[in-house]
Amino acid sequence: MKILKILLSISILTLSLFAEEDEDKRIVVSKIADNKYRMRIYLNHQNPYDSQLIMVAKVSQLTTSIPIPDRFEPVGLRVFAKYKTAIGIESRASFMSVKTNRHFVKQFRLTSAPDKVETIQTDIPVELLRDGYNSVCLHIVQYPQAEISGTIKSASGGAAPETPEKQEMDPTKQLTGNKCVSVGSITGGSGTSSQIKTDAWTQIDIKNSYVELDFQLKPFEEKLSSIYKFMFDNKNLITDRVNFVFPKSPTDIDLNNYGLFANFVGTIIRFREFKIYVSTKISDQMNNVIIGNFEDVNRTLSEYVDGNSSRIAGNIGVLQNYKNRQKGILYITGEDQNRVESSLMKTLDPEIANMKIQNIAVANREKPPKMPSLSAKHLHLTGKITFKDMGINSLTLSGLNTYTLHGDLKLYPIYKFDENKDRIKVQLDFFTSNPVKLEPTFSFYMNKKFVFQCKESLPLDPTTKGGFHEHTPVYIPPSFLKGGSNRFEIETITIPREGKVCAPANIKTTVKEESYIVLPEGDIEVTLPELNYYAEMGFPFSIYPDLQKTAILITDFNAYTIASAMQIAFKLGKKVEHPGYYLTTTYDINSILDKDIVVLGTQQKKYEILYQNAPIKFTEDGITREIYDPDLNSTTVYRDITDFKDFTVAQTYQSPFYKERVILEISAKSPKTLFDGVQNGLNPQRRGEFKGDVWLYNSESRKSKSYRFKEQYILTEIDGLEKRYRRFEEYSDIDEF
Repeated sequence: MKILKILLSISILTLSLFAEEDEDKRIVVSKIADNKYRMRIYLNHQNPYDSQLIMVAKVSQLTTSIPIPDRFEPVGLRVFAKYKTAIGIESRASFMSVKTNRHFVKQFRLTSAPDKVETIQTDIPVELLRDGYNSVCLHIVQYPQAEISGTIKSASGGAAPETPEKQEMDPTKQLTGNKCVSVGSITGGSGTSSQIKTDAWTQIDIKNSYVELDFQLKPFEEKLSSIYKFMFDNKNLITDRVNFVFPKSPTDIDLNNYGLFANFVGTIIRFREFKIYVSTKISDQMNNVIIGNFEDVNRTLSEYVDGNSSRIAGNIGVLQNYKNRQKGILYITGEDQNRVESSLMKTLDPEIANMKIQNIAVANREKPPKMPSLSAKHLHLTGKITFKDMGINSLTLSGLNTYTLHGDLKLYPIYKFDENKDRIKVQLDFFTSNPVKLEPTFSFYMNKKFVFQCKESLPLDPTTKGGFHEHTPVYIPPSFLKGGSNRFEIETITIPREGKVCAPANIKTTVKEESYIVLPEGDIEVTLPELNYYAEMGFPFSIYPDLQKTAILITDFNAYTIASAMQIAFKLGKKVEHPGYYLTTTYDINSILDKDIVVLGTQQKKYEILYQNAPIKFTEDGITREIYDPDLNSTTVYRDITDFKDFTVAQTYQSPFYKERVILEISAKSPKTLFDGVQNGLNPQRRGEFKGDVWLYNSESRKSKSYRFKEQYILTEIDGLEKRYRRFEEYSDIDEF
């Protein structure tokens, strides 16, 4: 057994209760009293690049999901919103209502002062909150002045005269009861459509509007369910932290065990960020994880507090941190490595989330059989893909509002489609109510680009109350697709045709999750190297979802480097969305030459052969960079004297050991800079900046930038991986930033 002779040395810094806020501060936490905290969630926290939302429909709403972790005890909730309306809005008939979990809270009249920003603010009773996910909704009903008839009384109590045109278009009559009324229409082109006015709109400043939650922290419960509910809760919007307690002289076995656990946590916390720290002692400011045989775990706990080790029982157990009752200690142990590994796999058992006992014994269990390549359920190749596969469940749409359904279509970037003959087929299946003549209109978008629009004229069917409809297939050019994650959206609105229409609440359309997309067949061809593939879906590591061909290599034994490696293992779990049962984490390069390798650490001379294809190489004075010039068909080596002490570099290149394998190297001049780059630079907000074959992150300026330095190559097979080469024109120099 190889043992690191260098002790891990990292100081757990004096940190606040929660991790550092994101740079854009879209979620902010502050302490307002003893064990009382305030979390402000801005309405654009999911997409900080959005700042305004304009609502043009007569009835619109903005809903924000507020997940409440199990360890939070809510004691107050309020909403604060800024908005501005059109000048022509009719204030007497236009309102904004605040709802929580579909319960009405308060209503505000919309004003129409020109260029004036209005503010609403109200407290929400905590009694309306429930465990888990909650919704806070801003519901808007708005009408232009031109549409409102004189039946609405003026401020003096009188009523304006009512013209036939106003009476016909009176929305208050359309929205009253279940009786059918006439709808005015306009004629143009080849047909008719319902009249839609756009001189009433409301703009919400989602950048400066927020929901504020006051809460207390519950004591950590010594139950196995606390692993999911207190330590690794997917509902926690705050970037949480955990401390991995390593032995002072860790082995390859320790690196593998903690690497596997970090990867498993990534599959649990799929929608949140998490920061992993490493030390040799239990932290009182974070939750802690200890993995090892009985002897090592007992030793670690006995150094923490006398007598605590006697409480260890079973193979998986939790303890409350006696120095901080809101934090816990998870231990995973066994008499040998096989039992430790079995216990690690048991932590993925969904039953753990409901266990009220403190510990459990685990029998030996075998690893699942190795998976074939390209077998991840969420990564599609060709063939039929249902809406459900993309995360779009059946949804019923009500009334005349506009709705958007969206899902994620993840594609292995290995296919090249023939634009002249290949098309993506979209088959939409839906139900609709048939009391009147309706025209559901569907607009299709792929990666925010409009691709097609269609509508279905549904005749009145007096024999049924509704009907199933299979729309004529829509065919989309494959050029709208990209390797990795593709956002697929359908914007739909159901409007009445000329004639009678019942109250909008009675107009319903259900889009079925059995609707599907069929991808065409294509030739296998993937262009490498490309950092964006990793950013989108962990490719090429995700070729085998269980990561049997993936290894994480550390080049130095500083605790910051090991923590960075654990963070990458966690991120791979999130990206691949499948446990990496066969992931290898090691410092022994000779054992992983046949794998795709993620390299973490400072560049070391002993690994010189590893870096021979790297675009950037570190030197004592700075860096050297190799840039391919397609015009000269040659590579030029440049030397930069720039001080790179604040830079983290991620670069991908062809493995020097096996041409079919890939190296993803993440390095820096110091382990601490690397640690900062991995934790703060490699985050979802920067995913769009992670492309090319070189990515630089400056820890001081918090800026990042990508480049393409070396010539790309093409793989034409997945297994066997014979390569053809061609030149690309995307080459650039490093700009100062």
